[in-house]
Amino acid sequence: NYKELELLRLVYYGGVQHEIRKEVWPFLLGHYKFGMSKKDMSQIDAKINERYQQVMREWKACEIIVKQREKEMQSAIFAKLSSGSSIDSHVLRLAHRDSTLSNEVKRL
Repeated sequence: NYKELELLRLVYYGGVQHEIRKEVWPFLLGHYKFGMSKKDMSQIDAKINERYQQVMREWKACEIIVKQREKEMQSAIFAKLSSGSSIDSHVLRLAHRDSTLSNEVKRL
């Protein structure tokens, strides 16, 4: 622990050589712990990568739903406009449904 604090102090006051920054910053940011083996680091990277991929899959699924709802609403609006009648409650329901989409993210 003393060596770790001393290292952090030296980096704070002296910086890090450009050539080794990529290897040092994960430790400074707490991504890796001092004294970890390469195997432990690889496992952490794999977990982070899997979590990232999962989040991206969830976002892409949400994006598909939003785009489909927008397409439905636009189709309904164009149909009503081309028929010459005013926008009815169906179109308003579609607009309301889109406006009630939540920005909340479910934490696992």
